[in-house]
Order: sequence, then structure tokens, then C-alpha cells
Amino acid sequence: MLMYAYMRRLFRLFVPILVVAHSGLQAQNCVLICKQNLQVSLDPSGVALVTTGLVVPSAATYCPGQLDVELFSSQGEAIPNPVTCDWTNQLITAEITHPATGNTCFGTLLVRDLLPPQVQCPEIWAACPEDTSPQALGYPAATDNCTPSDALMYVFSDNFTSLPCGSQNNGIGVAGRIQRYWTVHDEHGNSSFCMQDIWIQSADLSTVTFPPSLDGFALPALNCGADPNDPGLTGQPLISGQPIAANGPCDIAVTHNDQTIDVCPPAGTTVLRTWTVADFCNSAVVTHLQVIHIVDQTPPQIAQPLDVTVGTNPFSCEGTLILEMPPATDDCSAVQVSAQWQFGSGQGPFTAPLGEHVVTYMATDACGNTASATGRVVVVDTDPPQVVCTNSLQVSLTGSGTALVTPAMLDEGSIDGCGAVAFSVSRDGENWLPQMVVTCNDIGQPIPVTLRVTDGAGLENFCTVDVQVRDLLRPQLSCPPGTTINCLQNYQDLTLCGNATSSDNCFLQIFEYEDAVNLDACHSGSVARTWHAIDASGNSRVCTQLIVVQTVGGLTVQFPAQMQVNTCWDSVSFSPTTTGMPQFSGLSCLPPSVTYADAMFNAPAPYCFRILRTWTATDWCVFDINTGFGRWEHTQIIDVRDQQAPELTIPPDVTVSANQPGCAASISLAPASAADCSPNVPITNNSAFAASAGADASGVYAEGIHEVVFTATDGCGNTVQGTLLITVLNNPVFCGTQVCSVGGQVRTPTGLPVVSAAIHLQATGGLLLTTTTDTNGNYQFYNVPAGSDYVLVPAYDSLWINGLSTYDLVLINKHILGIDTFGSPYKMIAADANKSWSVTTFDIAQLRKLILGIQTSLSGNQSWRFVDAAYQFPNPTNAFFENFPEQILLPALSNNRQGLDFIGVKTGDVNDSN
Repeated sequence: MLMYAYMRRLFRLFVPILVVAHSGLQAQNCVLICKQNLQVSLDPSGVALVTTGLVVPSAATYCPGQLDVELFSSQGEAIPNPVTCDWTNQLITAEITHPATGNTCFGTLLVRDLLPPQVQCPEIWAACPEDTSPQALGYPAATDNCTPSDALMYVFSDNFTSLPCGSQNNGIGVAGRIQRYWTVHDEHGNSSFCMQDIWIQSADLSTVTFPPSLDGFALPALNCGADPNDPGLTGQPLISGQPIAANGPCDIAVTHNDQTIDVCPPAGTTVLRTWTVADFCNSAVVTHLQVIHIVDQTPPQIAQPLDVTVGTNPFSCEGTLILEMPPATDDCSAVQVSAQWQFGSGQGPFTAPLGEHVVTYMATDACGNTASATGRVVVVDTDPPQVVCTNSLQVSLTGSGTALVTPAMLDEGSIDGCGAVAFSVSRDGENWLPQMVVTCNDIGQPIPVTLRVTDGAGLENFCTVDVQVRDLLRPQLSCPPGTTINCLQNYQDLTLCGNATSSDNCFLQIFEYEDAVNLDACHSGSVARTWHAIDASGNSRVCTQLIVVQTVGGLTVQFPAQMQVNTCWDSVSFSPTTTGMPQFSGLSCLPPSVTYADAMFNAPAPYCFRILRTWTATDWCVFDINTGFGRWEHTQIIDVRDQQAPELTIPPDVTVSANQPGCAASISLAPASAADCSPNVPITNNSAFAASAGADASGVYAEGIHEVVFTATDGCGNTVQGTLLITVLNNPVFCGTQVCSVGGQVRTPTGLPVVSAAIHLQATGGLLLTTTTDTNGNYQFYNVPAGSDYVLVPAYDSLWINGLSTYDLVLINKHILGIDTFGSPYKMIAADANKSWSVTTFDIAQLRKLILGIQTSLSGNQSWRFVDAAYQFPNPTNAFFENFPEQILLPALSNNRQGLDFIGVKTGDVNDSN
């Protein structure tokens, strides 16, 4: 089944422990016990075969015959056998199966690679002064059973020994020996070690190669600026193509002596370099002369001169400048730079007319090598016109709200030294016009208007004049005629009283009215309305309208009738919003004032009390204190009936151990309280141990379970009760009796925990303790008094539909027809839906009602049934052969009892959990 496969996968992933599976009666003689936490090591070829004898050494004794082994990863995936290096340091699960009985167990194995790499370190010869690094001489050959050779990690350290002169190895002269210690690590932490000898052969002066001369014949001479002390340029003595290192292993030293001759100072020199090479072992010496010429044949480098643009002098058409010499460099000596053009030589200053002119620049080094470059000097007209403007300007708008500003209004004699000029104006510095229009929008702050003056060369100059735009024309205004309205009409309604009209050449800044209100509390009297029209420049006109407001009257009142209210818990039920308010008809300048006063009295049955509500209504706009006109009074009768009991709040249940002599406990409780519309609700309790019979049931209680009943009664005789359970547990310190702990586990037949099942521990003396199973199906009772007879009874009667499906009905039907009978007694118990101790088609009908939602539970049964886990069915093919125990008896409990386990069977669920 799907559920079985799922549980089998869970066991592979999370529960690699001993599992003994039973398959019928034959399995009782075959027990498989798999070993845990085994270690299997990979062989030199990188594999390891997992055998049944490794995981189940006792299999041949208890389960003879064929045994199968399957391997699984920690994620439950099947892996090949033998295992390979891919599973190194991983915990795998081995499933051992005895096909003859179907018995299975699971063992765990840790795959390890403990074999180090194989490494060889051959002897190596190196010429002096040859590079002896591993990159030059190579690495030792190494192999490993799991790690590829190119993935092995090499670590080495060297120990160099300089050997005495004349030392030999195998007849070959040697100057030194390097002992190279290699450590090779594989990917799994294994390592191997070897030592490699590297022999440094002795050098011979006859093999020394001296550098050639740089004299222009053997090799080209050095150009000035080159460093004659740079061996990369001039060379140095070599042995086997390698420089001779100072204090090296070759026992050979090299030095040189230089004599410098000035040929053409400071540019040209000749260096006579004498090289001396000495062999420390035989005192042999060889010398060599190297000639190094340094010459200057390269002209200087001169930068391209930058073009220079010079503006004209003020009130002149010529420009004055000083020439800037371009930078020049030379590798050997200092450089002099000079300039020549039609207006003279040197730097100047020079004065040149308008136009473009060519300048030639010459650079000369100390040896007479020269270089030249040309640049341009351009003289342009850069002197703009001289602009003169008026100080300020004021412009008044016309009746159309516009006016013109022209350049002639702004200019006060602008000129240019080179000829005529042109004029334009702008308010934003971007859009230039021959004249500018100002409008009402320009009233206010001065407008900075810019006058632009342009000469014949396109040069511009500017000046700015603050132009003040003014509007001195007053608005037009016309008021509506006077009118009369009543107090119920809104004098602020312009559609009722009329609206003024106004206009202006620019903008009406303010068009509003101001009311001088002369009205009494009833909104009667007069209103003088003054209209104001003010434009943006402060020009204004006013006019006044008179509005007369008259009084109205004639109200009638209908008071609320007598009422009967059936609850007093909610004050809204007898508030005026529920029992009625006075209703008015007719006209009044102000809403009448309404007040009421309540007086409460006892009332005849079935009412609890009576409210006499006195209403007073007054129209203050017509009220006459002498005649009483405009005031109305009425008394309304409201009878209130309370049919709801008080709301009683009692303390929570209490469970404590005895803490007083005589096996008693001092209990301190919060007083009970009651909420009711009646002001006084007395509360009593029936406890024989309470210090008082009132709301506080605190006192000293004897061992056992005590029911304390609180009773609250309101003024109308409505009564409510609440029960508090006080449990005083046995405490050996104060009771002189022994206590024990009782616990166990509740699981399904497939081993899953049953969570939140209730476990009742009932004593013959009446003590009842209850707990529930935790997320692992465990339960526990502490401080259980010893000496009594107890019975453990599990219970779980909710979530009937969990685990049920039509497939369960198919399986039950096959069992009834004998097509595929149940192989487990627990499946038969699950199928017994009506608890008739048999499996019939009536069980299918009952379960179908649950699946279809016709019923939510089954009468006479619980959603779970429980069987003592220690019980062995005498006939596993018939669970009802005899009554199986659904409780555990604990007669004369005298010590701790653990392992009191139950098997939980979900009613109706035969395809998965059972």
C-alpha cells in the first residue's frame, strides 16, 4: 500500500534502528537483528562489498537460507553494492531481507577511505646554478584508490647541505645536496611521506660565458639615458645560461671593475668593465674586458604648440600677447626652446593686428640636435559694445490690460568703438524681441527687462532695467436690492438673497461680502451685507444690501407612549433611542429643547422595576414665562422585566499536592464575581472546607477531588451556578504515603505516535487523573498514591473522518467476501465500525455515512480504539476470538510502572495507519 511504502521510506531516512518484522506464523521462528554504526573501509580499488554477514552476523543461525541486501542513502535513494568512493564519509542504510519469511531489519554503516596515496621519490641531478624548484624539476609520481592524481595535494620542505670541495656522488663532482621531504594528501585526510635527494653538480670555470661588448661593432652602443649598470642591458657572466649567484652552491664568485672615459659630456661616455670570476675550490681565476659605449644621436622631443587666440585691446583693433614656449625633452641633456615669427623673435610681448599668424618654435639639445614645430596665433575682436540704460521705468496698463516696452525707452546712449549697433529686449534672457508686451500678469514685483546691444562682429553687451507695471483703474461693482426672509431661511444663500456683479481690466483679487449680523437667539433681526471688489493692484469699490429676517412659530408635540422592556442588561434597551422620543410638527426658528428625568420604583410582577420618565419640551423662540405658552410636559411609564440570569465568573480548577499536616492543602482562591443589571447579586458556595460560604471559597482542603458549586441570584430571582474542581494530591511529606510514577507510549500498529490521546488513571477509591499524549505518543503520571487499585483507560473520540476514504470500504468488502482477507487483527478492529465484535456489510454502511457527511460520528464506538500493547492475539486471523483488553489493570500499585503501552487503532482506516 502507499502508506506502507511511505512509512518504509521514513524508517530508512530517520529510524535506522533494530526492526523485527513478522509475516504470519512462520516469522515467529526467524529474528533478524541488524548491527548499527558499522564502519566499512574501501579497498585499494576504491570499492567495498556490504554482505549480510557483516550487517547480520547471527542471520545464519536464526534465519537460514537466502538473505537479500539493499543499500540506501540518507535521503532514501537506492545505491549500488559494492559501494564506491562517491559514498566516503556518508552514513548509509542496509536493508536485510529474509525472502522466505519476509522479515526485514535495517543497519547503518559509515563508508570510510583509510588507505593513503602511493608515492615514489626518485633521485634527481641538477646542474649548478640550475633552478631546483618543483616547477622546474617536477613532482613525484603518486596514485590513490579514490582521489585522482591531479587532485592530490603536494606539500614539501627542503634541507640544503653545502658539500666540501671535491665531493662526489657516483663518480660525479657535487657541490651540494637538497633533501626534499614530500607529503602527499588525498581528499579524505590520508597522507603518505617520502624523501627525495637532489644532487647539485660542481661548476667549471671553462663553462663561464662572458657578456659581449656594446661598442658599435660586436653589438650596438647604448643610447644616452640607458643605465650601464642594468645587467638586463649590458649582460653578466653565465654558467649553463644562468647568472652566478653570490654565496650560491657553485663555490664560484663573480665581480667587476668599471673605468669611465668622457667622450662628449654629459651626453656621451665609454665604460671599460673588467669581469673577474674565481673558483673557491681550486683558486682558479679568469678575467674578461667588456667595452660599453654610451652615445647621443637623438634630437630632442618638442610638443605640438597650442593654437593661441588673443582678444583685441580695449578701444583698439590690435591684440597684445606673450608667447608661451611649448615643452621639450631630451634623454641626455637640457633643451633650449626659441620662437620666430613676422613680428620678431623671443617671447615678446608682441602686438598683432586682427587675423591669423604662424609662429615657428625651435628646440636644441646640448649636442646640437634640433627639432621644430609650428603654431598659430589668432587675433579676434573681443571688445563688446558699451551699454548705457535708464535707471528705472514705470508703465501703466490700458483698459485692455496691456502696455508696450521698447528699446528706446531703456537706452541712454549705448555705443561701440567699431561702428553701429543693434537693439533688442528680453525678459528671460533667451527670447529677444524688438519690443515687449506687458500684461496684468506683470503687476507686482519689478520686471527685470534686459536690453541687448550687438556690434558688427556679433559681440553683445547687456544692461537690465527694472520695469514697474502698474494698474490704476478701479473695478466695476453692482449690489442686489434689499430683501425680507424668515428665520428658517438661510440669509447666506445668495440664490435667495441675490448676488453682486463685478469686473476689472485685470484681475479681481477680492470679490466678497462682509455681513453685519444683528440677529437674536432665534435668528430674527437684520443683516447689512457690504460687498467689496478689490483688484490685484489694490483698487477697490464697495456697495451695501439690507436683509430683514422675521420670526415664525406654531409647534405641536407627540410624546412617546407607555413601554414594556424585557431586559435590563443593555441600558440601550430602555434608553430614549429605544423607548421613544417626543415627535414635533409645525415650524420653529430653533429646534425645541428636550429634557427628561427618570425615577425608578418597584413594579408589580412580572416586572422588576418601573421607570417614570418625565419629558419637558420648550420652544424658546415663542415661550412666555407668564402664560407657559411654548412649553409642554409629559410622564412616560416604562416597565422593565429581567429574564436573564447573572453572568458568573469563578476561579479556574486547582490541582495541588498536600502541604498541610493531616494530608491537607491550604487553597487560596480569587473570589467569584457576577455581572447583572441588578446592583446587588449575592454569591454563595457549598464547600465544607471553605472559610466562608460566600464568593471566596478559600480554605484548607483534605486529600481528594472536591466539587465546589458557586450560586449567584439576582434581584428578579434569576439563578446561575458554576462548579470548581479542587484536587489535592497525595504528598508523602504530609500524608505519610508512598507515591509512584506511571507512564507509557501510544502508537499505531505501524509505529506512528498517536498525539493528543486522553489517558485516564482511575482509582477504586474515586481518584481520577487525566493526561494526554505528547508529539511522540508518550504520556506520564507523577505522584500517584501507592496502595490503591488503578486502571488505565485511553480515549480519543474526535476527527472521525481522518484517514477515511472509499478505498477503505473496498478493502473491507474484499475481506467480507474472502477475496483478500486482512492479515492483521488490528485491521479487523478498525473495520468493526459499529463495535459489534465482527466485520459485516453494516460496518461499510456506517463508514459510508461518515465519508458522505451524513453523520459526524458513530454511536456506540469511538474514533480510536486502544489495545494493550503487551496483549498477544491467540488467533491473529480473528481479532474477536476472545475479548482483547482495552485497558490496563494496576492492582495494589506499589512502585513505579513504565512501558504501559497501547496500540491505537483508527476506526475505519484499514489501508494506511492499521
